[in-house]
Amino acid sequence: MGIRYQNVAACATMVLVMVMAEIADICANSSTLLHSPCLERERQALVKFKASLTDSSNMLSSWHGDDCCRWKGIGCDNVTGHVVMLDLTTPYVKCRRPMWEGEYWLRSDDEDNCDLLGYQYLEARNVNSSLLELEYLTHLDLSGNDFYRSPIPMFIGSMQRLRYLSLSEAGFGGRIPSNLGNLSNLHFLRLSFNGFSPDSNINWISQLSLLEHLDMNQAYDGVQVNITNLTISAPKLQFLSLADIGFSVSNLDALQNTTSLVHLDLRWNHLFSIPSWFGNFKKLGYLDLSGCGLYGPIPNTFQNATFIEFLYLSRNNFDSLPSWFHKFEKLKHLFLSFNNIKGTIPVALQNMTSIESLDLSSNSFTSVPSWFIELKKLVYLDLSFNKLTSMECSISSILKNMCHLKTLNIGRNKLQKESIGNTDLSTCIGHDLENLDLSENEFNDHLPSWLGQLENLGNLDLQDNFFYGPIPSSFGKLLKLEILYLFNNKLEGAFLISWDNL
Repeated sequence: MGIRYQNVAACATMVLVMVMAEIADICANSSTLLHSPCLERERQALVKFKASLTDSSNMLSSWHGDDCCRWKGIGCDNVTGHVVMLDLTTPYVKCRRPMWEGEYWLRSDDEDNCDLLGYQYLEARNVNSSLLELEYLTHLDLSGNDFYRSPIPMFIGSMQRLRYLSLSEAGFGGRIPSNLGNLSNLHFLRLSFNGFSPDSNINWISQLSLLEHLDMNQAYDGVQVNITNLTISAPKLQFLSLADIGFSVSNLDALQNTTSLVHLDLRWNHLFSIPSWFGNFKKLGYLDLSGCGLYGPIPNTFQNATFIEFLYLSRNNFDSLPSWFHKFEKLKHLFLSFNNIKGTIPVALQNMTSIESLDLSSNSFTSVPSWFIELKKLVYLDLSFNKLTSMECSISSILKNMCHLKTLNIGRNKLQKESIGNTDLSTCIGHDLENLDLSENEFNDHLPSWLGQLENLGNLDLQDNFFYGPIPSSFGKLLKLEILYLFNNKLEGAFLISWDNL
């Protein structure tokens, strides 16, 4: 009996090994089993399309062989084998998109890395209409390539299955073809950063009732854009960017029914005022009205947008913050630079303890209140180019309480030595501060010893002050320091240590 069971066990093991080998073989050949190979007619269409492009950087080097579904940038239906996606976005644009649509002001290192990818793109003056053979295409992205100011090919307006169309930063010009209005299945449309003719008629947008994302940011060549009788009738629209396209307050009525908006970017337009119905945008999480010629107090119509997290109001002429500003409990990023707000930093900001970035630069603030140190989640703080003469909370107390602060800029003010403070910073387990700018003030004192506790400091600007005396030995602890400005002070002595990064 024991021998029989051993034989059965051996058989079972052998069967299991054979099954596992078969599974491994299936996995190795999954490209043919998980989807049908692409159709020859559609493969030929892609080959013709490729022939109309100049590919100096070999972006399409994978476009060879019989199965076009395995080519880079191509997506196929797993069952039918039809090409449903053509994504030829350049690596540079893919890298930059998060910055254009989010926290671009915090990503300087990422931006430098993206620039290294700028040489990879396709070129064409006349795109082959063979793409019409891709009858089931739902996703088309040609962003970042160079089409030499040629018009958007008319045939794209006939690709009526498209749900996603992105032609941003692609060097298109001429008039935007009105037959894009035939793409009634579009949910996503991006035409930003091109050079379209200012007399392009964009009333066809009203035909795209399924749109959820519309980006026309800087789409035109010139700012005198002729926009009349525009209507946007897309009840599910959540993302809308019409930045820098010559929009005026009279055009705002086109947005009156887009109350599902979560992201609204109207910066660098000639608005000058905001209509009362703007208060219907109760779902907004992102609002950018920078450089829109707005003035006076911040409009009361904003106060219903209690979900707002990103608020950009820079480069207007606002002169005050309303008392209801504390309603923005979810606000994380507030930019109010280049306005005309005077006096003490407003008490309306006192309870906004969720805020992570605050730019109040280039106003006329004169003092910083004591409660300011309670904004403990701040990562980015810019108070430069004001008229600050006093601080009820010293710079060292700010650093002691804001342990996550990465950038602090208080340069170009009129602060004196009382504002520096000598508070020990040891309450923080570690300091994230990377950039500190105290330049062009009236500090008349020794360099503060607490500077040596900022172990992650990479950029330090103390120029154009009245600092005097020896450079403290604690500076030797700043091992990550790369940029240091000390000139136009009264410092003496020599450095006790050399920094490899400087």
